[in-house]
Amino acid sequence: MKVLDSIRILRFNIIILAFLSTLLTISAHPYQTGTVPSKNLTNTSYRLPNTTIPSKYYIDIEIPEDALNGKNVTFKGFVKILFTVTKPSDTIYLNGFVRIWNITLTDNDKIIPALKYLKNTTTEILMIVFKNKLVISGNYSLIICYSGDLMTDIIKGVSRIKYTEDRRTKYLIATQFQPTYARYAFPCFDEPLYKATFILKISYPVGYTAMSNRPEKETIVRNNTKITVFQETQKMSTYLLAFSVSKLTCSKSDGNVSLKVCSRDKFVDDRSFALNHGLKLINAMNSWTNFNYSEGNSKLDQFAIPGITELAMENWGFVTYHEFMLLWNKAEASSELTQASVETIAHELSHQWFGNLVTTSWWDTLFLNEGFATYFQHYLLNLIGLEYLEMEKQLIIKQQQVAFVEDAHIDSSALTSDVSTVDEIEDKFGTISYSKGASVIKMIENVIGPNNFKKSLRVYLKKNAFDVTTPEKLWDSLGSFIKKRTLPENLTFSEFITNWTNKGGFPLVTAVSNGNDVILTQKRFLYDGESNDQWYVPVTYLSSNCGTVETVWLKPHSNVTIKSVIDNDGWIVVNHNSRGYYRVKYDDVLYNRLTKALKTNALQFTDLDRAQIVDDTFNLAMAGQITYIDLFKIIKFLKNETSYYPWDAAIRGFNDIKVKFEDNSQLIGHIDHVLLDLIHGVANNVSLINWDTIDHVSSLKLPVIWLAACQTGQKDCVSETRRLFGEFRNKSKSINPNIRQVVYCNALRYNNGDATDWKFLWNRFLTTDQPHERIYILTSLGCTTNKDLLTFYLDASINILTPFEFEIVWDSVYRNGFIGLDKAFNYFLENHSVIFKYANEYAVGVFSNIIERLITDDQVKKLEKFIDELDEDSEIKTFAEETLKSTKRNLKIKSRIKIELEKYFGIHPSVVTHL
Repeated sequence: MKVLDSIRILRFNIIILAFLSTLLTISAHPYQTGTVPSKNLTNTSYRLPNTTIPSKYYIDIEIPEDALNGKNVTFKGFVKILFTVTKPSDTIYLNGFVRIWNITLTDNDKIIPALKYLKNTTTEILMIVFKNKLVISGNYSLIICYSGDLMTDIIKGVSRIKYTEDRRTKYLIATQFQPTYARYAFPCFDEPLYKATFILKISYPVGYTAMSNRPEKETIVRNNTKITVFQETQKMSTYLLAFSVSKLTCSKSDGNVSLKVCSRDKFVDDRSFALNHGLKLINAMNSWTNFNYSEGNSKLDQFAIPGITELAMENWGFVTYHEFMLLWNKAEASSELTQASVETIAHELSHQWFGNLVTTSWWDTLFLNEGFATYFQHYLLNLIGLEYLEMEKQLIIKQQQVAFVEDAHIDSSALTSDVSTVDEIEDKFGTISYSKGASVIKMIENVIGPNNFKKSLRVYLKKNAFDVTTPEKLWDSLGSFIKKRTLPENLTFSEFITNWTNKGGFPLVTAVSNGNDVILTQKRFLYDGESNDQWYVPVTYLSSNCGTVETVWLKPHSNVTIKSVIDNDGWIVVNHNSRGYYRVKYDDVLYNRLTKALKTNALQFTDLDRAQIVDDTFNLAMAGQITYIDLFKIIKFLKNETSYYPWDAAIRGFNDIKVKFEDNSQLIGHIDHVLLDLIHGVANNVSLINWDTIDHVSSLKLPVIWLAACQTGQKDCVSETRRLFGEFRNKSKSINPNIRQVVYCNALRYNNGDATDWKFLWNRFLTTDQPHERIYILTSLGCTTNKDLLTFYLDASINILTPFEFEIVWDSVYRNGFIGLDKAFNYFLENHSVIFKYANEYAVGVFSNIIERLITDDQVKKLEKFIDELDEDSEIKTFAEETLKSTKRNLKIKSRIKIELEKYFGIHPSVVTHL
């Protein structure tokens, strides 16, 4: 250790001691403490009043040795906040979820005594009242000593993570502050609006290493304790601060930015994937944004944490991941997981610009962070030589088509929607902010053009760097690059786009033939209910008469006629390549022409157009907009379809039907018969063995096809998966990771409930540390039809598995047909107290998913009885009642389509079958 470094550390500690000595003077001015009742609070009480503006935090956190050997669950802390005020007041409001020891306030070293502080346990706001009023010209420092709790069952605030390595239990400390959990680590202004710089100091046991957003400035060792001070951060929001204390090791790549990938040492060989791609992605974003990462930070660490529930978090300069999202092993990672890994890395690294450098000012517009990160996780991969992944196409099926389902309910939230409570904020982290956000951003790019899109975002980033943003700031930048005649006359860009962001839902554009013309109209697409909402829709189309893509604007409450666009037998595809965020319906004439053209030569349509036709028609039938007779006639072209994209849409469509009728084996049998007839050709063309000649997209298609085929009970699929599993179990012959989960699952599903195979996989899970293999096994063990094994599996989820594994276990069980759903539902009702004690908020998500999948009146009645018997203030009661509304809506849809499907399949003797 350099002498100069030791002097700097000593100087820092002297400053800290000086602060602490001032705290002792507060005993001469005793203050009162208390809590504010949680009832009768208005929504606005969750927000800070914006009368105090922080500029810098000095944070000192002490992690005791016994916290890292599993004995202690507390830590100590000290924070000094430099701030100014915008309005004279004797009260400071900030967030805190810690135990306060001492408080003092200084103005240019003059102490202002604190009279009392109040802690609101619902809003998590600290109100500190002082003897004197704070004035606008003051130069204030707020100093607080406190202690906090290490979270042990969830990564929230400062968490102690338990993991096993070489059959030994170990611990590490890691943080998760997004969205509102920095206040669990230190009192702060815990809203993204309040950007400041941070100087962090951590004390921790010798033998460990501390890491944070910025490089280490200096470290000294004193009496078996290491003390590390980190360089001052750039100006950023509280939720982006992060640190860890662990024994993990790192691999490093040097350049303009120091890049590290850190993990358990046993996975050192699995770090190169993230290291290599991380460097390429940073360089690609540097070039695309014209704003170099090094202007905000000199290093970027990617940190793989064993056992956490969060898949990844974009902390500026210190990105954390679940192990299986960051570490890559060629022999163990499927193409799907490989793609998920590089997508996740791209998502988090693009956040360094969209979210970190420029941050949404409040969580009501989270899409400004997450929509862009989701967009770039697709777009960026083309810029680093991964065009073969076809990520721009996958944005349509993985983001847009998924968002449509969530966004098709009358109560779906808007991209911009008011939030106040922690629960409301958490709910924003979902499909709408991520997938719809990315889809609408992609539509914006299509409207203004890729070059103008890039130019406008470069201006946006430069103008708002190290600051917070609002939609209006983004619209100003985007609108300034709009070319004349791009938008309808007298329509501003802001008017166009707020029409999409400020309300939930999306349009259904209907195309009706009128001779050689086509008339377009619109209404909101809903599975159930009515709405008068309308949009400014940029409609693209391609017709058999014209080989070029054209655009027309469909305005709210009006129609548009496309003149002379089709001949007597001509077809038209509206929303070519899914360039807009809307569904399309055709009249009978146009559907018949499309059906004929698809049957004659499907390749005259792009694979995305075919995927859109499939996805739209399945969902139009679900919504009662077309009949299932029409649906099954239109999708007959799938018999000869080999592309991944239409098949992905088709299998999702069939699954959406089947999940509603898992209790009706007769109807499921008919649906499976239709699927088998369509899938037979492509299933026979998919090899389970020869992987050397299979491209990436085909390797994504294979497990989707075979899983669907096996679920229908197709003999070839079942026998092949049983054979492969037998060779694996008896001869230790490896199964290709792309089909490993399919093989594991169906080997257990079709073995008549025999426990031997199940126990073999369970024991394998207990003895392997390989992250990907553990995922394959956990997602497969729920496939058994043996109810006793399912009970054992659910028991294990609340006894020996991590919260992350808890979610996977329950997901695999309740998705296992009616047997699994009913088992998971009843088990949860009988053991809810134990489950919630063990898994807390993760149990909320699992139970909500189970409730939404309930499909019988008996299940609903049992749930209603369960809810009635809960205490009025029970957390379970509130969310169960809300989710039950969705379940009843689904049952209403089920009842409607059941009548139609039974008629179609001729289940009633008086009706002729259409098969």
